[in-house]
Amino acid sequence: MRYKFGMVETTGSPVTVRLNVRRPDGSVIGSKDYPVQAFEARQFAVNDAAPGISIN
Repeated sequence: MRYKFGMVETTGSPVTVRLNVRRPDGSVIGSKDYPVQAFEARQFAVNDAAPGISIN
């Protein structure tokens, strides 16, 4: 099983998206910023933002 997330910029302006991966108690496991250009779609595996976590 794979865990991925995606984003699409729909307004025509570049943006930076910050992903915070959290434990069930709310504490942050990892965080990463992703630049997204106008009308761009991007997709990543969750462990890109939180290296070392098991996604199996």
